[in-house]
Amino acid sequence: MFKIITMPFNRNIENFDEDLLNHFSVDKYIRSQAEFFAGGTADIWRCYHRVRNAIWTKAMARVDFDTFSIEENLRHLYRIPFLTLSYVIQVLIWPPARAESQKPELKDRMAEPEDREAEDRKPEIKDRMAEAEDRKPELKDRMAEAEDRKPELKDRMAEAEDRKPEPEDRKPEPEDRKPEPEDRKPEPEDRKPEPEDRKPEPEDRKLELKTEPEDRKPEIKDQKSEIKDRKPEHRKPELEDRMARLEDRMARLEDQMAELKPEPEDRKPELEDWKLELETRKPEAKTRYPEAADRPSLVSARFSVLVPTYNSHLGYFRELTDSLKAQTYDHFEVCVSDDASTDAMLEDYLKDLAENDSRFRVMFWEKNGGIAENTNRAMNMARGDFLVLCDHDDRMDPFALEAFAEYVSDHPESDVIYTDEDMIDTRGFRHSPRFQTDWNPDLLTSHMYCPHLIAVRTSLAKDAGLMEPLLDGAQDYDFFLRVTEKARHVGHIPLILYSWRSAPGSIAMDCAEKMYAYEAGRIALENAMERRGEDAVVVKVPGTNLGVYRVKRKVSECDVSHIVEGRTKDVITAVRSIRLVSPVPVEILVVTEDDRDEVSEVLEKERDVKLIIGPKGSGRAGLYNQGAGAAQSRFLFFSGHNVEILDSEYPLAALEHTRRPEIGAVGVKLSYPNGRFYHTGMIMGVNGLCGYAHRNTPHGPGYFNYAACIRNYTAVSWDLMAVDKRKWEEAGGFDETLPFYGDIDFCLKLIREGYRNLYTPYISGVLKSRVHGLEELRNKEAAHILIGRYGSEILEDPFYHPLLSKLVEDFSVARNSEADLESPAE
Repeated sequence: MFKIITMPFNRNIENFDEDLLNHFSVDKYIRSQAEFFAGGTADIWRCYHRVRNAIWTKAMARVDFDTFSIEENLRHLYRIPFLTLSYVIQVLIWPPARAESQKPELKDRMAEPEDREAEDRKPEIKDRMAEAEDRKPELKDRMAEAEDRKPELKDRMAEAEDRKPEPEDRKPEPEDRKPEPEDRKPEPEDRKPEPEDRKPEPEDRKLELKTEPEDRKPEIKDQKSEIKDRKPEHRKPELEDRMARLEDRMARLEDQMAELKPEPEDRKPELEDWKLELETRKPEAKTRYPEAADRPSLVSARFSVLVPTYNSHLGYFRELTDSLKAQTYDHFEVCVSDDASTDAMLEDYLKDLAENDSRFRVMFWEKNGGIAENTNRAMNMARGDFLVLCDHDDRMDPFALEAFAEYVSDHPESDVIYTDEDMIDTRGFRHSPRFQTDWNPDLLTSHMYCPHLIAVRTSLAKDAGLMEPLLDGAQDYDFFLRVTEKARHVGHIPLILYSWRSAPGSIAMDCAEKMYAYEAGRIALENAMERRGEDAVVVKVPGTNLGVYRVKRKVSECDVSHIVEGRTKDVITAVRSIRLVSPVPVEILVVTEDDRDEVSEVLEKERDVKLIIGPKGSGRAGLYNQGAGAAQSRFLFFSGHNVEILDSEYPLAALEHTRRPEIGAVGVKLSYPNGRFYHTGMIMGVNGLCGYAHRNTPHGPGYFNYAACIRNYTAVSWDLMAVDKRKWEEAGGFDETLPFYGDIDFCLKLIREGYRNLYTPYISGVLKSRVHGLEELRNKEAAHILIGRYGSEILEDPFYHPLLSKLVEDFSVARNSEADLESPAE
């Protein structure tokens, strides 16, 4: 069907982009290139892959940047390589190439003498006839498939041609260019297989072989001429000029093209679910903070949004400025400090921005100073009451500043305010919502848990000092540690008002992008401990990302009494585990209700164990109180008879916090025998009254590293709890009249006394029990008593977001289908 041309495969691939850029029909171009390269059946698939890869890697040359958006161009490009090439290979190229590869053999046969003995040729002819018969079904299937796909391919090609208008500056085609030969058009009818009833005799076959090459000569000649005319020399300047104009934009969009791939289908339902739930559950958040969109506009505070820039991605930066222009609160300014960017397009955009909108103030610097220094420059430009820190490639909710203004109006003593956030990918798809706890000082010393969006009173920022250039990468962490040390009140708005961009080069996408930031964060924490007068070292936490730290305080006093309530034989193992694990002497007191059982007899023989017999019916609260009253040490530990302490930093990891004047009760990490979490702190308002954080979930860092961090909770479990004896006495001990929730009541009393409770993961224990059902952890009578004593406010836990589940304890987003629990107060 065409003449075999042998040459290196790279001959035309080198100029593939020029051909693809200017050719009006991609389908015809692929066909001609594949035919040109394929020297026989052995080369067909190599040709297929080379053409396909060339199209994919050079596809950017076809993108019309002036007319269509990136998304529209990609939708255009995604249609080209696969369906078209499949059609070309299966229908247009494979049969002709196979016939072409057979030509040498057939020519040799034509050259043989006419008087060759018929008997010698009969087996060969029979084989060929059998082969032809075997191939008939295959050829029929291909023809049927080609006929079925023909309308679809025509529609796609027509749509592609309509979507790519001819550039205005494109020069007309050379007049001497030959028109596309009509007989070269891929019409499947020309390629129909021979009828089944046709069985060519040897003489017919000879005639066919003699005439076929002559019939195809015009077509092969036209094809060669077309390939030659595809690259006229006089068009090279035009192509070079166009490529030069596109080179700038192509370089800037390479990363985007690599990222703009279809979102995995299995992620979309999950991400759409949380967005839907977030919108429908917003009324619950209003119980603590009414949505800013429903409130009247305020004029009490003026905000200065600080935006440091350096060679910013223009598309992302435009999204940020558009979100700032869309703010519903008008009393703000945007201070843009450009750190000697080399991008001329960004510079032009910033100049136009300042000229067209008076709220945007832009400063250009000749010397690059780094992110901390550049942010300081923006701070020095600010004239507002509050500074709002914002990254140059993120996006702000239209109600963000109005929400800040309303919060300041309701809480005029607030000096620092932060919000919730989510992630936004390069295509603008939002995901991974991060629902924050209210102000959690011990969590902040574990990691920067609230990076966005933050507003700081300007006078406080100047008093605390500007950002430290030596801590680039963690400069915001260091700044936030300093301002919160001096703040009168740190507020939290439980709404997602900020989207953090996850893009290549961003720590939001890959924690390994800025390794230097983790060491800078550790140094920032060490500086904070030094300022606060704490004798501590800061180390990085294993089992989670490098941005999580442990402030390890020095323990100078190890005066410990451990009270164990003893009801079963398990208490013997519990007592022995204390002695095995503790590196320091511990006074062990076992309090039981019966002195005549075999457990008491065994315990009396244990060394360093003091057995206390209490009255029957004392309950756990009564047994704990009796043991605490008899304890000789300053620091008390309480644990149940079925809790075994595992190899960990008992008791030092709790003592470093119980001796702190601001800390009340300290809870630890407990697991079920199956290895799943039992307790990493307690959360109020869940499962009727309270729940156990991360209960019955696999071991790991937990929700945003909560299980791996030292952090504050409203309450901790008395299954293994530590407290200073003086604070225990100040709270009045455990309430022996409560039938349930004695540990919750004790922790709430400590909060009333001005203390905050804390969880540490550095002491581990196992609760020797089967996994509890939700019903087992509820008690309506005790819940009524506590709500009457402390008010229904205890159901709104400041350390648990109102949009998270009130039924289960895994920090999942609350679902509309979640059955509302009957309120204990009703």
